[in-house]
Amino acid sequence: ELVSHEAGRRVPKSRAHWRVQATRQMVGGKRVIQPTESRLDEEAPIPGVAAMRGDGNEGAREPKSIITFSSGGKYSVSEEDAHVDVTVLREGNLNRKVEVKYKTVDGTAKAPDDYVHVEGVLKFDKGDRAKTITIKIVDDDEVEQDEHFFVKLLEAKVPGHVPHPGRHPVDVQLATAQITVYDNDIGGVFSFEHESTRTKDTDKEVTLRVLRREGNKGRVSVDYSTSDGKAIEGYDYTSTSGKLWFEDRELVKEITIPILPMSSYDDKEEEFFVHLSNPSPGTLLEKGTSGKPQTRVTASVIIVNDHDLKKDVDSIRHILPAVNTDKLALGSSQWAEQFTDAITVRGDSEDASPKVTDYIGHFVTLPWKLLFAICPPTMLMDGMACFFVALCLIGVITGVIGDLAGLLGCVVGMPDAITAITLVALGTSLPDTFASMASAKGETTADSSIGNVVGSNSVNVFLGLGMPWTIGALYWAFYGADDTWRARYPELVGDYPNGGFAVPAGDLGYSVAVFSACATFTIGVVVLRRKLFKAELGGPEPWKTLTAILFVSLWLLYISLSAQKALSH
Repeated sequence: ELVSHEAGRRVPKSRAHWRVQATRQMVGGKRVIQPTESRLDEEAPIPGVAAMRGDGNEGAREPKSIITFSSGGKYSVSEEDAHVDVTVLREGNLNRKVEVKYKTVDGTAKAPDDYVHVEGVLKFDKGDRAKTITIKIVDDDEVEQDEHFFVKLLEAKVPGHVPHPGRHPVDVQLATAQITVYDNDIGGVFSFEHESTRTKDTDKEVTLRVLRREGNKGRVSVDYSTSDGKAIEGYDYTSTSGKLWFEDRELVKEITIPILPMSSYDDKEEEFFVHLSNPSPGTLLEKGTSGKPQTRVTASVIIVNDHDLKKDVDSIRHILPAVNTDKLALGSSQWAEQFTDAITVRGDSEDASPKVTDYIGHFVTLPWKLLFAICPPTMLMDGMACFFVALCLIGVITGVIGDLAGLLGCVVGMPDAITAITLVALGTSLPDTFASMASAKGETTADSSIGNVVGSNSVNVFLGLGMPWTIGALYWAFYGADDTWRARYPELVGDYPNGGFAVPAGDLGYSVAVFSACATFTIGVVVLRRKLFKAELGGPEPWKTLTAILFVSLWLLYISLSAQKALSH
């Protein structure tokens, strides 16, 4: 399902796709895009595969016993602990006795000053899965760095068994364990376990381990936060911050950061950063290159592509251009389905319950939804019948909205010029705004979002004005001037005795000049953002919020200046 979703997402979406998605979100209708994360979170169990360990081609030969350490061979203990238990595990064949020889070996921790040396033999009886090596820890009052020593497994054998060349009934999978002894005389020094961590963009989260070294005394804390690199918060990952609390003698804490799925498909390596700062009194951050404790410790998280997913998607992408995904997503096959969708309130997905806003939008727009449900299904005549009927209905609705806006402006004393750039323009542009917002969230680039705004408004102007003006021009050219036309435009009779389609400019020139200035400034901001943030939309805070405020302010400025000019007459 993940491959199918990603492959479908890569097919370019039309402006109609995003416009319908946004409109249905506003009115509580059936969503074009169904959220997949909730379904993909439920991963199907992978059937287990039993594996026999051996030398290959063993036939009925008895399987091996595998000897290893628990916890990956990594143990930690405080100086004040009396001892540390190291567990040796046996896996595979449990139906024989096994003996394992071991001993401790010095590292930076030395016996007998830091621990008591031990050596011996672990004896596994039939059915035994684990044995424990107990090592005594020696405490002192000196403030010192963390130290470590090792436990090594020297030999593993089956008593009384005579081995054949190349055949060993027991394998030691992990022969050495490391035990770290933490000083308990100070609060500790905080650091990341790894300076850099790599994660796939299809992973749901990434976990970083924060270590408390050189002491574990008392309850202490350290602050953590994230910051953007090439990876952008809210787009590639979810910003996370807070305070990690270590209880007395607690040595490890984890920071979990959500990774946002489907953030990109193309090859990439984008990183963000996780910081430790403000350690509590009595503790420090690890030392830097200068040898002094740092005020902030940073680890990087590198998000890379899931190449397995990319390979699967590429293998089926070549068949998708022949599939009209918009037709499949937006289409309907029968009138009954359209009326059912019109009277049904939908949530964000088929399984999600509608929200309050879905119910409000549904009941406010229910009459219009029922009206447009009479359009022929899109599967009829390859959508042409639906197109022409919908075009006629849109024309009727546009006329009604225009008259209602004019009446409202007349009632409140608002000139037609102000009504046009506020009520009418807002009504026609609002769906475009939500459509652009939907495409910005659903696409990896800003192309669809910005192209939708420019393209939709171009159609509104060129088609919405061009078609009726063309019809008007043809009408007056055919019928010529009459007494009504001469009475309405007396100043034009001398220049145009045969009449014509006349639309007095009024303050249009001033309004266009203000609009052009605002549009030029907006384009400049978009170009500047491309150079500074590599992103026309979104980006890091506070710039994305400030850009939104700036653009809304430009719209208000245009409305104010145009309204002031219209009211000055």
